Amino acid sequence: MKKTTTFLWSMIITLIICVPLARGEDLKKVAVLPFTINADRDLTFLRDGIMDMLISRLAWKDKVAAVEKGLVSKEIEKIDGPIDKSSALKIGKAVNADYVVLGSLTVFGESVSMDASIMDVTEGKELITAFNQSKGMDQVIPAVNQFALDINSKILGRRLVPPQYVLEPEQRAVVGETGPESLEPILKARVPFEAIGIDAGDVDGDGENEIVAIDYRTVYIYKLKGDKLVPVNKKEGPNWAYYASLDVADLNGNGRAEIYVSNVAGESASSFAMEWDGRDFRDLVSGKRWLFRVIDHPIRGKSLIGQRRQTAGVFLDKVYFLTIEDGDIKEGEEVLSFREANVFNFAIGDVEGKGGLESAVLRESGDLLLVNSAGNIDLEDGGGYGGSYRYLADTSQGKAQNAEGELTFLSPRVLMYDINSDGKKEVVVCRNDMKAGGRLFRRVRIFNYGRVLFLENTLEGMEVKKQTGRLARCVTDYQIKDADNDGRAELLVTVTDPKTITLGGEGKGRGRIFVYKLGQP
Repeated sequence: MKKTTTFLWSMIITLIICVPLARGEDLKKVAVLPFTINADRDLTFLRDGIMDMLISRLAWKDKVAAVEKGLVSKEIEKIDGPIDKSSALKIGKAVNADYVVLGSLTVFGESVSMDASIMDVTEGKELITAFNQSKGMDQVIPAVNQFALDINSKILGRRLVPPQYVLEPEQRAVVGETGPESLEPILKARVPFEAIGIDAGDVDGDGENEIVAIDYRTVYIYKLKGDKLVPVNKKEGPNWAYYASLDVADLNGNGRAEIYVSNVAGESASSFAMEWDGRDFRDLVSGKRWLFRVIDHPIRGKSLIGQRRQTAGVFLDKVYFLTIEDGDIKEGEEVLSFREANVFNFAIGDVEGKGGLESAVLRESGDLLLVNSAGNIDLEDGGGYGGSYRYLADTSQGKAQNAEGELTFLSPRVLMYDINSDGKKEVVVCRNDMKAGGRLFRRVRIFNYGRVLFLENTLEGMEVKKQTGRLARCVTDYQIKDADNDGRAELLVTVTDPKTITLGGEGKGRGRIFVYKLGQP
């Protein structure tokens, strides 16, 4: 993944600013061609992302405009064979562009090279060429930054502040940095996979809870033994899987907690629930277009809820209580009618301590809402909560304008828990701080650090009662369960470093699991 990140940053920094000078006062047009990518993996999404990034940022008001990607694509289809300088000029002329940008990326082992050109269509000559080869971020970034400054001063006539793209040193979890409100971990463990989901329950029926975690296509089972996380078993899914959420609960009452996984692979959903008896896994349901979540409902108790995913789209219809009967999903009544709620982004509980029920709903924007039983918003807190790099792509309206579709980033888990035993439920959410420049294309986000927060409702807004320390870099999931079988609840947290996040969402990196003692049953 480090190799992919290296050439990605190199390309972005170099090419975003490599726009030829708009001569005179007339508006000039630049055609950005898809880069040729030579690699041992499918990086089509990266090629498309580079085009999208360039098209969105090449505009220089009243001076330079980018030719629409659709027009460029139509002309490319008329070209036989690979795009070279001659065919690039031909395309540029066909779309009435003044300049054309083309290039290639080559990935071989740890070596990444970039070759790019900016050409004057009218004169048929190169204005500038760029070549960079590296084996790591340390050598690439300084060279690219200097090249960017040269391009701006010598070719564009634009003075820009030198960009700061070097990643900060990895931040460690800081314990107690904010005084008595910080929780201290009793376990800090690295795991050899990109941890994106976590829960706990007695999955083998031996009377003790196991910790269950997931990456994008594998379920992992662990035992917590003292200060050690001991691997027990795992089950891999198909290569095309893209797991989005995990829940563990014994809802059928047989003494073994079921494992519920939302799988949002491709343009549909193929979610499943299974049991493990200590030896074998057994599917309860599989291949369902439902997205699952288990909530702790104040009246119903632990309940399975779900929402359908539309084909090639995002959320379909409402959120319903679900049951599993004879290998199939049975739909029950609607869970709540608030239109901004989806299966992942809410929790229900008594936040006032007066016996009432309110829903905490986390918007994709980071706003946290408290919604009463009548469906009215009692509180809206723009605290920048949440933050996720998992998403659903809505391509149901076609791909003519947007090859990736509209993206809906999935909400992190929302919980309620009375952490100080005062009868009022705190809202438990994370807050992931995105790095400056941490949005790469539409689908990639890079975070600086994250926390898990316990928020109390006050007249002024949501007040942090307790929180974890800063966790580098992205909090991906959290759950409150008895993980060490001592009869008291713990907060379980999964964290992933974005330097190991694969851009296609096929996690091959390393994650961490933290466990914090809360003290309440």
